[in-house]
Amino acid sequence: MIVDTRPAPTFAEAHVPGALNIPYNKIFSTWAGWLIPGETEITLIVNADEHEITPGVLTSAVRDLAMVGLDRVTGWMDQSALQAWTDAGHSLDTVPQLTAHALSQQMTGNRSADAGTLATILDVRNDDEWSKGHLAGATHIPLGHLGEEVGLSVDTPIVVQCQAGARSSIAASVLKRAGYRNVTNLTGGYNAWVEAAQPTVKG
Repeated sequence: MIVDTRPAPTFAEAHVPGALNIPYNKIFSTWAGWLIPGETEITLIVNADEHEITPGVLTSAVRDLAMVGLDRVTGWMDQSALQAWTDAGHSLDTVPQLTAHALSQQMTGNRSADAGTLATILDVRNDDEWSKGHLAGATHIPLGHLGEEVGLSVDTPIVVQCQAGARSSIAASVLKRAGYRNVTNLTGGYNAWVEAAQPTVKG
């Protein structure tokens, strides 16, 4: 498994298809432990901007992975690997971003021949966050459970949403790795939706 530790916006712009994006920060090991099966061989991708401090980042990342039982890190690459990938004739993937306003227009707009199937809104927050308020009609699957069989249609577009946009970025990479190709991230998540004065429901 390729685990891309670059920041979510950088990953969204371009990444190797099938890579799992878990940005290296204080909750890196938490989501790695939830989402990466044990005994998985892992290759890390780190941010080229951190090249001078890469040994420290790598040491910390490898240690954090080992702390949650993921001790088979077989190598690492920096962002130049993406150029090598395209030089070899392969395409990079992206995660499109959608604003709260644009999503609202999609949800309230009329269906047309050109509109296609309306998207599934996937809320990956925890149960407490969900019960305090969520988008009407959203499907709720907490991020930690996305490694399981989620039962979503691969033919339906998916808009992934969390509280502020961090977990949904990880979730988007999980879904794309699982074969869901039409996946979009809601920029700013539920917070942005509320700030845009869009309707929510509780319970």
